[in-house]
Amino acid sequence: MFCTRPKWRSGSIEPNVGNIVLIAEDNVNKGRWMMGRVLELFYGRAGIVRSVRLKVANGEMIRPTKKLRLLEPA
Repeated sequence: MFCTRPKWRSGSIEPNVGNIVLIAEDNVNKGRWMMGRVLELFYGRAGIVRSVRLKVANGEMIRPTKKLRLLEPA
């Protein structure tokens, strides 16, 4: 009767400290997305990485993992 749905539990790559990522912005062309390095991970209640602290050219920022695109794994 009931079946298990995979939903968000599978398939996503968790970022690690030191990864190089592109930071997706809604109103900016892909060619102008900023690049950053992951400095720190912030976990949600389920133990899944929800947001990260990034080092970018002009300082640091915190962004959700949904807005990141992995370029180089650490």
